[in-house]
Amino acid sequence: MPVWTLPKAKVACPIKITELTGSKPSSFKVETFTAKMRTALARGFKTFQLQKQAALTKSDRLFYMDFYPHRSDDDKFYLGVAIFSQFHCHEPIFKKTSEPFSGTWDQREKVFQAAAAKLESQVKNFITSSKIGDGFDPVPADSKNITWDKLGLPLPAKPKNAGPGATANIQLGLHWIVDLQSQQERPAVQYAFPSSVRPPN
Repeated sequence: MPVWTLPKAKVACPIKITELTGSKPSSFKVETFTAKMRTALARGFKTFQLQKQAALTKSDRLFYMDFYPHRSDDDKFYLGVAIFSQFHCHEPIFKKTSEPFSGTWDQREKVFQAAAAKLESQVKNFITSSKIGDGFDPVPADSKNITWDKLGLPLPAKPKNAGPGATANIQLGLHWIVDLQSQQERPAVQYAFPSSVRPPN
């Protein structure tokens, strides 16, 4: 799958190429077609790198890329595409099916390549400006680990002879004010939520 490696996060895009619809050439083999089109997709990506395996963590992000190839009787090739969020696997967050990418059958690899470039651009846009929750701010590589003491929030001393489950007598504030100035600074913490289950192909 194509993977974009950021300093402290990864963005991976599992790919699904559906079976060719329409008029199939007599020598058509689905395995050969799929393998060649995956290679063409890799050439279309500029930032994403194709990897056989990707070790992902809860702080990483997934976008599912679907490709719907079709060949007409007059040797034209059409390619519809869609992107699905890891948080919603039924409704695409981007699709181009009514006006698909197109060319001749001999140009099918170039059509896949152009589609890959477009979807890569869309994923980058979602990360930086999504209005539905797919955006996130990766923690920069030069972010420093700062102790609670340096933040001016020293932890209280552990009570003497405290056994398991013992807690310190800490009074938590009930009223909070958002520091608007701090909201403009770089992110210091990442939050991750369980992803939904992708239905089988």
